This record gives sequence, C-alpha cells and structure tokens, in this order.
Amino acid sequence: MLSLRMSVVCVLSLVMVLCSVPALAQISFLDFTQLQLNGSATPSKNGNGQKVLRLTPDDSNNQAGSAWWMTQQSVANGFTTVFQFQITHNPENGPGPADGFAFVVQNAHNYDGGSLSALGGTSGDIGYGSTPNDEGVTPIDNSIAIEFDTFQDSWDPNGNHVAVQSCGTEIGRASCR
Repeated sequence: MLSLRMSVVCVLSLVMVLCSVPALAQISFLDFTQLQLNGSATPSKNGNGQKVLRLTPDDSNNQAGSAWWMTQQSVANGFTTVFQFQITHNPENGPGPADGFAFVVQNAHNYDGGSLSALGGTSGDIGYGSTPNDEGVTPIDNSIAIEFDTFQDSWDPNGNHVAVQSCGTEIGRASCR
C-alpha cells in the first residue's frame, strides 16, 4: 500500500503532467466539421454504425483523399498523437485493400488553394507523394508522412509495412521516394 506522502507525490505529478499539455494540443474529433476534406475524403459510418472518416471509397481505383485540421499547430517542441484506424474491404469489389494511408504533418507552399488543399497522388503515392512518372501530380512539400502501406509496389519492401517519408521543402517535382 502506498504511503500518504507517495500518494500525494503521484497525484501532484499527474496534475503537473496534465496541466503542462497545452489545451490546443488536446484535439479530439467526434465529428469532422473542423476538418478540410479534399479529394475522395468524406464522413461516413462503419459497419457498426460509428462515425468515421473515409479517405477513399472501397469500390473505386486510383483515389486519394486528405483531411486537414483548420487550425495550424506548432510542432517545434514535439508532439504526441494517438489515433485509431480501420481498413476494410469488400471482396466483391475486387482485389484489395490498396494502397494504404498516411499520417502527414505539413506546411505546404506548393498548393494554389493553400496547405489545407494539399493532396498528393493516388495509388502508391498514398495521397501525399508523387513518383517520378506521375505527370501533373504534385507531392506535398514541406511535410513528413508516416505511411501505413498495405500494397507492395515495385519500390516497397513488402505489402504490409510502416514507413517515414519526407518530401522536404523543395517546391515542384519533389519525389517522396
């Protein structure tokens, strides 16, 4: 059993930790009205009737979707994020699922509509990147992406991996690969 002194120290430590996290950093999306949705991203419901953000439809090929929080956040002092995701596929829609999704932190300068309109290529570009042969596709510059890749393209190690990719600050035909 903890002594009274140890209990007080634990409670004070917990209070200090909770109070040291800025209120703006505590973001929770119970709906998606605070997000700018681009491409094929749309609010939906999963098989259990829960509200979800669907980045791409299951019954279409070559789709990309992005969702950006409309309030810029500083990452200068680091940050922690926790999120849940669900990848689903109806076998009646053909082979799949492909190609995955990415958690992206960006401050893009290469989008006419601004960073809230940022959306990279489809398929293996996973909505943030651009491979060298993608004509007219602009990768999201000034970004870092943690990709959850579910399909093996020729440059991938396998069809089930997590990777960290950076498009850097180059504007124009930068490649995330």
